[in-house]
Amino acid sequence: MGLSIRDVVAELLDQRGGGFPGDLVAERAVELVAGDGATLFAHHAAAGTVRRFGHAPGPGLLSESQTCALLDVHPDFSTGGLEPRRITDVVGAASWRRTRARSELLAHTGMRYELFVPLGALEQPYQALAIMREDRDFSEAECDLLATLQPVLIGLLTLASVPHQPPTTGPDKPLHASRAAGAA
Repeated sequence: MGLSIRDVVAELLDQRGGGFPGDLVAERAVELVAGDGATLFAHHAAAGTVRRFGHAPGPGLLSESQTCALLDVHPDFSTGGLEPRRITDVVGAASWRRTRARSELLAHTGMRYELFVPLGALEQPYQALAIMREDRDFSEAECDLLATLQPVLIGLLTLASVPHQPPTTGPDKPLHASRAAGAA
């Protein structure tokens, strides 16, 4: 039996580092849909920057500068929406093969198909999980599977972005004493 969404969610929620477990997310997403590689990225188009915050290496993984160049010409970013989608849903397989993004930047990796899972609204920076595969397009069932995982990933990203606040009670000030002082 393969990896389940329940297993992945439990593993992600069990992480104790306080930050977003980007590499683990990418690795598990690849396992869930039998992908060949994945990357999590934050793209700020106005600033012309991209930050990778997780990846599962595949053949010829792009550098951050190559990823930024790809995102600037990638047809997926004009579609909007939060649902996971295949690149072939956006531009069609024949049109995708003729794009600059595919011919100049992805061809050297051998990847032919992509599945994007947006991790928030189309605002700056745009954050997403991109899973790539060489041999076949992603199915509707695989899109649905990742749509199930998507709210968990968005929640984890939100939690990771909240600054850590020290507790208001210290070791020398027990919680019950704080409450009593506040009630007086």
